[in-house]
Amino acid sequence: MKPKLLLFFIFIFITCSSQSIADIHNIDTDLIITKIIESNRAKVQKNDANKIVQQFKKIERSLTTNTTPNEFEGLFVSMGVDGMPNFKLKKIITKDDYEYFLLQSQNTDPTEISDALKKKYNFDLLENVLGDREKEKRYEYYQFTKPYFSKDHQKAYIEVEYYSAGIYGDGMAYILEKINGEWVIVRGLNLWIT
Repeated sequence: MKPKLLLFFIFIFITCSSQSIADIHNIDTDLIITKIIESNRAKVQKNDANKIVQQFKKIERSLTTNTTPNEFEGLFVSMGVDGMPNFKLKKIITKDDYEYFLLQSQNTDPTEISDALKKKYNFDLLENVLGDREKEKRYEYYQFTKPYFSKDHQKAYIEVEYYSAGIYGDGMAYILEKINGEWVIVRGLNLWIT
């Protein structure tokens, strides 16, 4: 009887621990998206015409597939004041985070922005936004990827695409670090621009 009871408690502990990590990821995802919206001064409040796509976009470039842990770490090298990689500066995301990023890249949940953010900001489905564009109804819109978290859950990587009401657009990657309990953008990388 005791081994069965022990197994039951181990199962409950693992289930609760996994749920807790998922809950933390969801809360931090909301905080990170809010931080980026605020830092870009994006006008996407409920009463604004601009929108955020409610589905997460898949990260286009592979951070982990066909990449060694050392190559992975090289993607996140800090930049010096001259704009060149500086390997002497603090490493933000390291090769120790490689396996954790790989695990997250295989996870498909959640696929949409949280309900809490949907109440705060102006969201729509991507197909509706693209349908509006075909009808010449133009406004700015943003689309986020899910953030990937470091193994210690103190750093995160997220990509954001921005499209103006005209023909301009750009893709940015942000690396954030949790400092004193608050997510802070420590590096922005321009991925593409039109």
